[in-house]
Amino acid sequence: MLTEITLTIQTHLLTGQPVPEDFYGRVDEFVTGEGKPSITSDLAGADTDVRKLMLCFEAATKAMSYADLAQHYRQFQSIRDRAKAVTTALTAAEDIITKKVVPERLDEDGMSNVTIKGVGRWQVQGDMYVSTPKDKKEALFDWLEDNGHGSLITDTVNASTLKAFVKEQMKLGNEIPDDILRIEPYDRASLVKA
Repeated sequence: MLTEITLTIQTHLLTGQPVPEDFYGRVDEFVTGEGKPSITSDLAGADTDVRKLMLCFEAATKAMSYADLAQHYRQFQSIRDRAKAVTTALTAAEDIITKKVVPERLDEDGMSNVTIKGVGRWQVQGDMYVSTPKDKKEALFDWLEDNGHGSLITDTVNASTLKAFVKEQMKLGNEIPDDILRIEPYDRASLVKA
């Protein structure tokens, strides 16, 4: 059943195929057979199939051995890594179509847009990437201030730096103002190579 849950999650998320109608009932039977409470009421409150699948997976993993948990964890890491690679490739393919092929074709055909029945309209508009080298940040701030655009400048604190600071202060027993910081401690298991 655990493998079926994992495969159903993968199939639903990667292909969008619907979850089999009897799937949730079979998971509930499996979970309650392990002496765990029924998840029927939790499933009724879930608003999407993804949420329902995650509830099923969570309930089922409570019956898994550490070895099984590690195997599933590694499997999901591998899938996530492949999904990132696919996302990167799909973004690059979209960029080729939208930033190169279509603009060039419309220009060659002397058109500013073209409508495709039942799909939509291709049109081209100017856009740009804007960034500044780190070593030029102060110069940019000076330029913005000198030209009356200082309101664009905001002070920020890096999230990782803030987290490390708060952890350190809590470890030292110093008070942290909970009215300006939202702190949600949690435990996370990590799987390291043996």
